[in-house]
Amino acid sequence: MMTPEKLETLIFNNDREDLFVSAVSQLSEKERKTLSTHTNKLRNQITSGKAKADASKLVKRSIEKHSANYWGTQAYSNVQLAVLAFCPLSTVKRAIDFFSWRDNSAAFQIILDRKPAWLDDWLAFNLDQEFANVPFELVRGWMKEGICNKPTVEGYTRQFAWNLMAINHRKDQAPNKPISERLINEPDMIDDIWRLFEVENQAFNTESWLTNNAPANYETWPEALTKLADKGIIDRAKLLDASLQGLSNDLKQNQLSGFHKFHEQLAPTKTERSQRRAEYMALLFHKTGHVLKFSLKMLSQLERDKSLELTKFLIDVAAVFAHEAKGNAITALKLIARILKKEKDRVPCALPTMAEALRHPNADVQALAIELLTTYNEQMSDDFKSELLITADFVADANKPLLMSLLGKTNNTLGTISELNKVDSSVLSRQLSELSVLQRETLGLGNIDLEDDLKGDIQPLKPEIIKDKHFHMPDLLEPITEFDELIQALSHAVEIIDEPEDVERILDGISRLCGEYPREFDKKTSPLLKRINDGGSFETMKGLLGFGGGLLLSITDLVLTWLTGEFYQSKDTSYFSRTPSLDPMIVKVNNIKRRVYAKKPQQLLSFPTHKGGWIDPVTWVNRLNIAFANDAEFDRMDFNHSMLRLMPYGRKTALQLVRNLPENIETVVKFVLGESLTPEYKDRRDYDLWISACRSLDPNQDWSSYLSPLKLNDNYPNSIKPAYYEWNALTKVERGYKFPGLKVTAFAQSLIEPDADIQKNKTGFLSSLGRKLTGEVTVDRKLIPSAGFNATEKLKYIWSCDLGCLWINQWLSTLWPTNPDAFYVLAVTQQISRIDMDSSSFEPNFGFLSGLFEPNRVWSELAHLTLFLGLVGKDSDSRALAVDAFIEAVDNDLASQEIMAGILVKLTQAGWLKFNRLAEGLKQVTQVSATHRYFVSRMLQIWLPQIDLKLRNIHLVLEVLLDVQTALNQKVSTHVSESLKDLKGKTKAAITASRIVKAGSEASEIVRQIKLNLIASRLALVEVTEAQVRC
Repeated sequence: MMTPEKLETLIFNNDREDLFVSAVSQLSEKERKTLSTHTNKLRNQITSGKAKADASKLVKRSIEKHSANYWGTQAYSNVQLAVLAFCPLSTVKRAIDFFSWRDNSAAFQIILDRKPAWLDDWLAFNLDQEFANVPFELVRGWMKEGICNKPTVEGYTRQFAWNLMAINHRKDQAPNKPISERLINEPDMIDDIWRLFEVENQAFNTESWLTNNAPANYETWPEALTKLADKGIIDRAKLLDASLQGLSNDLKQNQLSGFHKFHEQLAPTKTERSQRRAEYMALLFHKTGHVLKFSLKMLSQLERDKSLELTKFLIDVAAVFAHEAKGNAITALKLIARILKKEKDRVPCALPTMAEALRHPNADVQALAIELLTTYNEQMSDDFKSELLITADFVADANKPLLMSLLGKTNNTLGTISELNKVDSSVLSRQLSELSVLQRETLGLGNIDLEDDLKGDIQPLKPEIIKDKHFHMPDLLEPITEFDELIQALSHAVEIIDEPEDVERILDGISRLCGEYPREFDKKTSPLLKRINDGGSFETMKGLLGFGGGLLLSITDLVLTWLTGEFYQSKDTSYFSRTPSLDPMIVKVNNIKRRVYAKKPQQLLSFPTHKGGWIDPVTWVNRLNIAFANDAEFDRMDFNHSMLRLMPYGRKTALQLVRNLPENIETVVKFVLGESLTPEYKDRRDYDLWISACRSLDPNQDWSSYLSPLKLNDNYPNSIKPAYYEWNALTKVERGYKFPGLKVTAFAQSLIEPDADIQKNKTGFLSSLGRKLTGEVTVDRKLIPSAGFNATEKLKYIWSCDLGCLWINQWLSTLWPTNPDAFYVLAVTQQISRIDMDSSSFEPNFGFLSGLFEPNRVWSELAHLTLFLGLVGKDSDSRALAVDAFIEAVDNDLASQEIMAGILVKLTQAGWLKFNRLAEGLKQVTQVSATHRYFVSRMLQIWLPQIDLKLRNIHLVLEVLLDVQTALNQKVSTHVSESLKDLKGKTKAAITASRIVKAGSEASEIVRQIKLNLIASRLALVEVTEAQVRC
């Protein structure tokens, strides 16, 4: 008889899975049921890394030994087998998250011996998960044994496709049989072939890496199906139809690409093509570009076959111009031109389609459409020309003169003036004259001469403008003050965090309510605790919790400590990299956890009063007064972090409210609120408080002289000295492959390397002795959040649990609202690693861009770099958000054309900048307003003369410049013009450059009004309302 004690021995003291199988093989279902609960408890203890108080010594000893890396242990493999052997379906669904056995034969035999009635249900559930883990050969084996039916879920088809196409690289096993051979030997699988065209799978998107080092007889799915069709084993006509029908299914693009490539591989004959012309024509309305390309290719072949329905095609092909891709639109217009050259009587039905092409966003498509329309100008009625005039708003500015010439109209480029406010330059001149030189420099207007036709460029705003004169008050952030509200917020946050402020509210809510345990606490929290123990939605990286390590694990421990009353202190796993710059926040969370365990509630000083991480100084002082009046614990990290979040306004008012704080704390508080105080030698024990207060007052100032009485040995960036960042774009070469790279280094202002702190802060015996003799104190970066945010170390693993979490990426810029540069370093490091990769839910880099939308922060160089890496990357989510951030930065006057141009110079020199992506993003920005066109124009004119204009695809950027110069009616600068004249010949770049040099006039009224509007908006920043200053 199997007892719980024997089961524990089998799980924890047994390294042979076959012994486990034989030990349980003869048990009845009733006997198995008696061991189910104990098995589940053992598994929960293993996966949580925490043994129960009443657990046996064997269990406690084993779990303690492998608490952090349980999934690689034999005990975990054995307990998974025990779940299959003893537990009901509900537990199996939850517990078997992946197959970890060395040999799957053990799992196969356990199921075969047990013959569970739930096997069909479990396979259907498991195979339909995103990461199905039951091996296909096990499923086939159980089917052959007659203990389960063939699964009908899509996951079975995915496993079927992958298993047959996979290559067995294990040298101790024979290579897999070719697909065609397996299908012939197991004919029941031939019926499964048609599902390959209906569900997501990898059968038709074979990658080159898959066939590398493949055996000589290896077959891809297309090769196998073609071979079987040629032999008559599979119906060829049905394969042709299935491949076309598959294109109509809602599947991933690479799979659709595989379908039409397979269709072409089958090489349909002229007759077979003619039989399917309706299907080819219908694909003109497909949403995917490469499917449209296939459709146009087949229709072009039908035209050559003389079997194309010409009138229907000339009407339906208009759908192609609804897509942004240039290639298909050009192909469509060329096919139209070919048809009309032979069939001139069909021009009337083609004219509306050519007119539709004018709405296409690509300038080359528009130009070709205008050229084609010009050819048939005589057949255009006046009414049709009037309709064409309406499309002028869609036509690129560079093409408008061509369209107007076709229509016999005058091109009026001055229309954009109407969107600008009329500004009286004499009023501005008077206002400028009343400003000091410093004020003009801060406003970026030091070089402007209104009396001399606006000569001089408008420079970027200085960061001090936010601190001194202007602040946009963000929305209020309400704290959680009720227990039920906290449970509701936590229950939602376990699944998904809607916005990073939710995390602030939860951390503060737990801290302030940890002394309140209502009568029905266990009843109300048990569903939440069960959800957490079951894994929550940790695999999606969208929720509050995580078990990999770092900040997510610390928050998980905090939540579990509050829910259970037990002190959770989990170890980081060795498979994920910790993010050192988040250590200050981990310290803060762990301090909260300590108080929660001791049931000592208190509000967090660092809880933001407003969105964006900002704290109202008046509210902050009130919190301090209440905290010390109630003898609350003084949390140094919480206090230091709270100072970094203080708004620049309201400090004078708050200073008047400081009451009865401890002397050392009160001095720092008054200093950070604006009182002129100087630290003394005796204050050195509170050096972390003083440094944080200094960084709050001015993040960019060198405070080393001011803090010299403290005698600190400190060379960390953003400690007593501000951080200075150097970065370089480069191309990395690894194993013969080239990758985009970026190196960012942080220094203190004196350019001392931060991460060599062991050497720079001199920890040797003589250095230590010297400091003792001089009374010098070595600064501990871990105590100072502003310095800790810059902490870096070489990562053992590239992937970070924390940085794979969207809400953390969005939250980073709110930790120090006035100076998030340390987190932009994290952003650009993550961005460059995925610069040529598609969007990913596991590494949602677009979250890093959220900090760019803060209106109270002039952009630093790293902020600009974060924007451009989002703009020129392949990640569509990041690119879309980068365009929005760019637009808002121009609207809010936070970005610098000079900094942008400098960044583009470096990225261009690195050799991996994609001009097509850059041009696409800039084009979207320029379409917003005349001001946005002017901004992009000036940026491009600073950048382009500094680079090689013969680079591939540079014409795409030049086309953007041509558009904006035409729209602004402005000539480019002499410097730019001379650079463009070096481009000669008939290349796209040379032709566009020639047009740019000729475009516009010397004195553009549009540009003049734009500059006057910008100056007026800058001068308006000087006007501060009483409500904003609050003093």
